[in-house]
Amino acid sequence: MTSRLLAVSLAVALVAGSAAPAAACGMYEDYVEPASNRIASAKQYLEKNSLNEAAAYARSVAHDRKVDKKTRAEAYSLAGVIRWKQGNKNAAKQNFKKARELDPSQYETVVAAQTDAAAIRAIVEEV
Repeated sequence: MTSRLLAVSLAVALVAGSAAPAAACGMYEDYVEPASNRIASAKQYLEKNSLNEAAAYARSVAHDRKVDKKTRAEAYSLAGVIRWKQGNKNAAKQNFKKARELDPSQYETVVAAQTDAAAIRAIVEEV
């Protein structure tokens, strides 16, 4: 029954001249870009110094409870780096600590790749 309804919706969208018939009938309504793609986008924007865009992608993974802990830790680490580069040390520290709680190895991998890794580690270790 559902497939018949979908076929009818698709046909109606085609007849109506919709440029995106699948979207028009709600076929991709629940689509979420894979976490790996969002992480890759965050890294690309970070490399271009497009920090707001990078932050949005990193946050979308960090807060996604359907994503595994290792990937979320990477996202929180990236968010920390982004906040660090934006000059928001307190937010950076919170993101780094969350990353370290989820998966210490992911936190270390991301931080070690930064030119100012020692300074980042120092703020995370502050009491």
